[in-house]
Amino acid sequence: MVLGTIEEAGVGGTALAVYTYALLEISPINLGYRPQLLYSIVPIVVLVLLIDSFNDPIMKRIAGKEFLSNVHDDVRDEVGDEQFYYDHEDKQEKIDDLDKKSVGRVVNIIVGVVMSLTLPVIGFIRYEILGAVVGILIGIAVAYVLVIRQRSKLRNIISELSRLY
Repeated sequence: MVLGTIEEAGVGGTALAVYTYALLEISPINLGYRPQLLYSIVPIVVLVLLIDSFNDPIMKRIAGKEFLSNVHDDVRDEVGDEQFYYDHEDKQEKIDDLDKKSVGRVVNIIVGVVMSLTLPVIGFIRYEILGAVVGILIGIAVAYVLVIRQRSKLRNIISELSRLY
């Protein structure tokens, strides 16, 4: 499950690995090439484990508790107490595919938040005011691409999931 989720991390996972590698590269600690590559993968594994462990609270926070409860109520009205997933094998693959996509969107959103908040600070530490300004500009772009757009796509996936029921 975890290995599959790391694979589903997609753009966000890759961005986090590159970002971590770049941070290790500019840090004063010289680890060497191979350890830096290994350490740049650690945040992805930790993030995926956290998402796997705390999926429901994370989804409520990111997608919106009210939005999720409305979707949940719609599904409950449609299905009742029936175990829809297990009773409809023809739709299991589509539901699993949408679930995997939603995990990828959550990874993108979390990585986007982390990067957009830390880029200005790192820019300031490394290059002072000019670095902070560049970090803010890049952080805004990252926030738009990896947070705002991905949250909208996540909500669309959740709505699409409810339509399957």
